[in-house]
Amino acid sequence: MSDFVESEAEESEEEYNDEGEVVPRVTKKFVEEEDDDEEEEEENLDDQDEQGNLKGFINDDDDEDEGEEDEVSDSGDSEDDVGHKKRKRTSFDDRLEDDDFDLIEENLGVKVKRGQKYRRVKKMSDDEDDDEEEYGKEEHEKEAIAEEIFQDGEGEEGQEAVEASMGPPEEEEEDDEESDIDDFIVDDDGQPLKKPKWRKKLPGYTDAALQEAQEIFGVDFDYGEFEKYNEYDEELEEEYEYEDDETEGEIRVRPKKTTKKRVSRRSIFEMYEPSELESSHLTDQDNEIRATDLPERFQLRSIPVKGAEDDELEEEADWIYRNAFATPTISLQESCDYLDRGQPSSSFSRKGPSTIQKIKEALGFMRNQHFEVPFIAFYRKEYVEPELHINDLWRVWQWDEKWTQLRIRKENLTRLFEKMQAYQYEQISADPDKPLADGIRALDTTDMERLKDVQSMDELKDVYNHFLLYYGRDIPKMQNAAKASRKKLKRVREEGDEEGEGEEAEDEEQRGPELKQASRRDMYTICQSAGLDGLAKKFGLTPEQFGENLRDSYQRHETEQFPAEPLELAKDYVCSQFPTPEAVLEGARYMVALQIAREPLVRQVLRQTFQERAKLNIAPTKKGRKDVDEAHYAYSFKYLKNKPVKELRDDQFLKMGLAEDEGLLTIDISIDMKGVESYGNDQTYFEEIKQFYYRDEFSHQVQEWNRQRTMAIERALQQFLYVQMAKELKNKLLAEAKEYVIKACSRKLYNWLRVAPYRPDQQVEEDDDFMDENQGKGIRVLGIAFSSARDAQMLIEDIKRIVHELDQGQQLSSIGVELVDNELAILYMNSKKSEAEFRDYPPVLRQAVSLARRIQDPLIEFSQVCSSDEDILCLKFHPLQEHVVKEELLNALYCEFINRVNEVGVDVNRAIAHPYSQALIQYVCGLGPRKGTHLLKILKQNNTRLESRTQLVTMCHMGPKVFMNCAGFLKIDTASLGDSTDSYIEVLDGSRVHPETYEWARKMAVDALEYDESAEDANPAGALEEILENPERLKDLDLDAFAEELERQGYGDKHITLYDIRAELSCRYKDLRTAYRSPNTEEIFNMLTKETPETFYIGKLIICNVTGIAHRRPQGESYDQAIRNDETGLWQCPFCQQDNFPELSEVWNHFDSGSCPGQAIGVKTRLDNGVTGFIPTKFLSDKVVKRPEERVKVDE
Repeated sequence: MSDFVESEAEESEEEYNDEGEVVPRVTKKFVEEEDDDEEEEEENLDDQDEQGNLKGFINDDDDEDEGEEDEVSDSGDSEDDVGHKKRKRTSFDDRLEDDDFDLIEENLGVKVKRGQKYRRVKKMSDDEDDDEEEYGKEEHEKEAIAEEIFQDGEGEEGQEAVEASMGPPEEEEEDDEESDIDDFIVDDDGQPLKKPKWRKKLPGYTDAALQEAQEIFGVDFDYGEFEKYNEYDEELEEEYEYEDDETEGEIRVRPKKTTKKRVSRRSIFEMYEPSELESSHLTDQDNEIRATDLPERFQLRSIPVKGAEDDELEEEADWIYRNAFATPTISLQESCDYLDRGQPSSSFSRKGPSTIQKIKEALGFMRNQHFEVPFIAFYRKEYVEPELHINDLWRVWQWDEKWTQLRIRKENLTRLFEKMQAYQYEQISADPDKPLADGIRALDTTDMERLKDVQSMDELKDVYNHFLLYYGRDIPKMQNAAKASRKKLKRVREEGDEEGEGEEAEDEEQRGPELKQASRRDMYTICQSAGLDGLAKKFGLTPEQFGENLRDSYQRHETEQFPAEPLELAKDYVCSQFPTPEAVLEGARYMVALQIAREPLVRQVLRQTFQERAKLNIAPTKKGRKDVDEAHYAYSFKYLKNKPVKELRDDQFLKMGLAEDEGLLTIDISIDMKGVESYGNDQTYFEEIKQFYYRDEFSHQVQEWNRQRTMAIERALQQFLYVQMAKELKNKLLAEAKEYVIKACSRKLYNWLRVAPYRPDQQVEEDDDFMDENQGKGIRVLGIAFSSARDAQMLIEDIKRIVHELDQGQQLSSIGVELVDNELAILYMNSKKSEAEFRDYPPVLRQAVSLARRIQDPLIEFSQVCSSDEDILCLKFHPLQEHVVKEELLNALYCEFINRVNEVGVDVNRAIAHPYSQALIQYVCGLGPRKGTHLLKILKQNNTRLESRTQLVTMCHMGPKVFMNCAGFLKIDTASLGDSTDSYIEVLDGSRVHPETYEWARKMAVDALEYDESAEDANPAGALEEILENPERLKDLDLDAFAEELERQGYGDKHITLYDIRAELSCRYKDLRTAYRSPNTEEIFNMLTKETPETFYIGKLIICNVTGIAHRRPQGESYDQAIRNDETGLWQCPFCQQDNFPELSEVWNHFDSGSCPGQAIGVKTRLDNGVTGFIPTKFLSDKVVKRPEERVKVDE
């Protein structure tokens, strides 16, 4: 830091030109002492005005002491009047006496180092007067950091914002003494100079604020101040240039120095990496998001949320219903959402038509009233339930984005169609009597209507490709003609229309140079150039007519027959590109095939049929035959033949796609059965549809044309349509499989977050088991980070035994001991956040902290890994999660956090007191990472608690839209406020009741207590408090009648809301999460082995090590079963099969001495995951095994 300050000091020194004039430097901080007396005298002369008086010196009325003070200060360094400011330099003699130093120290309020020569002394300018304010400051490091940050920021532009962020108002009182002195320092007009307020406030930074800045950048930093100071510097520089012009050379500024000055002034965008600014939400866009009164997630959506009229909402609701709720998936996917009651099923469950109206209501709330999904789900239930729950509302939100995108693209394509129509009209109008060429197809209203009826991106793409086929080569001509027309219009305009000219010029500038047609030519363009359009039109049906025949499944349009043989007719089109009639027919068939393949109606019919009939054929590659064994994930589909795609389940096709990408398999999707001979009436799809292009006659001429038509249809299917449809279908199947994976990840996170904080089973009477108010609510938890193997079970048993002994001795009350999954704890232990939070803790201790916090409140602890580093993706939700789009997975996981956080509510005051819980604020409805952090920052700066939801508007300056969204989900612990505040405490601020319905809640309380509202001493607030103590009185209320009255008064249907208010008054912010339960045996197994049912299942091929052989000890009654071998005459032990005993007595001695291990019954093993196993002897081999030692070896 000292090096930085020194270098800045050298750059900040003023410079002299050849005439001895002073060159001002805006960012000057230090003055280097000179011992050149002559130069000092010249400077003093320059400082004099026309009358010979010193500019900006002391008033004549001031006493001598004050005058001496100003002689050592910068005479004209005033920030309050920049237009009159001219920086001068005052140099001190190196050989100052001690008395002079004493005088300087007395006036400056700081100690000046009395060195030999070239000492750097801070000028007493209004930039550096903060030295007086920092007198007595102990931590020099903070002062140096602040100096480094703010050295370029001088002026009044940022004073107001800085005053609000520097600290509480009491700190101003400390500076009253110095402000009296400042009144004696005047500017050129004799007005007192004021010290910049931002310098006054610098010591007001609290340690917490410094720590927060250092966590981000390692320095004290406030974006708002830095940005405003930088803006001020630019204005100041402009004013200097302007002053130089007016003073006509009184002070000469050299261009080189100006350039150098600009380079030395660095903005935050130069000082920090863009990625750092973006991750810390300090960009200009982030500031705009914070300031805009719109939910943050609305502003961050890739397609903006726009208002809509009622007609559009109806159209969109119907479209969303058909695509998101009424159309089944191609493959078999779980249709029931995990929030629905009942078990998921694979059969598609279609919602009723009444859902359309509910979707329309939800869209109206989102698009016109800017309500987020949680607000609609909690406070507008009457308009969406029971058809739509919160996950359905998220689906509506997502499909609204798709609808908006489709609508925008349709509008863009419509404008392109209209421009092409206008261009064609101009071309035809130029010569109306000239007949249209064969290659020209008029763009008529039918094409416009077809575009208007587009309902999906696939259909829109079909229409666009159809347009490009016929008009693609005319687009450059159309745009050049439009540009020429604009130039002509510009020339004939009158001179007075300058604004219009500017707009036209800007438009032309954006459009760029004249467009040229691409030089690369495809086959269709070559055929067009050869004039084969005329021959293609003689095939008998237009592509539109064939599409209608195909759609209706009968020959609606008869095929027209041209009275000439195809070969004879083709001779008229022979040219250099197509030298023979056969080549001409080949080119014509290509044109017809491509026109049919590009016809939107043909593609729509074929797409639907292809998806219904598609068959899957999979074969392994050479690599796959070698690598895909029984343990491989692709083994179950290594060979597939004619498997209908409709029978695929869940994420099967994603696995198939991965195996294909790895080069293990080849996947082929076809519409017809492959490798199976046709039986009976079975036909290929080509044989089915070719009849719709035939002419049913038997003459040779007709048969020849039918043959040409057949080849054209076959080419359209085989070369174009089948390939494109297979690719489309493969992408859709992959999308469905990936969506299943994302839903599975969301379901797992949902199950983790739905667990409530741990509560002991028994009623705890002693306060010692609970935290006090300073520590937060909940129980004390001791986390122990230990082995994740079976040793953890033994440790748990030891701890339980110790706790039981202490309980028996009445030394300690009973304590629960639980085994908790450490996956999240290990992730937190290795995260950057844990290192910043517990810098001095060893990693295993951080893991123990995370374990304890998770059982205290899983929601808060899981939010710790929701950072800009995306640590949450390191959790194992699904084996295939890394193969889905990261952004889509993150959005789905964040939706689960949003749902759960808004259900539980966030205590803002607790978040300020316990910073580790602040991560929840970003998921509150209406807020986000930027707005949530900004809210906490305002409360910290004001050094106050949030005492009411009203303060969100009055103190935090929250807009009405954001307030409506978030107010009900920000809870205030009104009981903890107690007597600590004199302001009115609204008890409903601690409930889920939204501020818009407070009056109804008070009305319910008054009615339940049968108070007289007309009485003078009526107190609805007192009635509320009484009801909260005795909520049973609310059960007698007729809420249905109340709801009818509200509906008559124009408030709409509110019957569900009233019942929710009553439930909330009975138990404010009741935790709706599922109570914690101890893990069962299977869950414990998965925790300790890190296995899942997907990775460890019956039939899986595994490798294990033999740790020993298990024996069954011999029983006494079996001793007489010894066996004698007649060939050798030796006796054999019936248990261990030892057969070298010459006498039977020795067999008995073998039993009696205990040397017989017993009968071998199996082999003990240990798996790679640490699990011990046992293999019975009979399963060791297909052959009979009597002695396992002969088949396996221990430790191998």
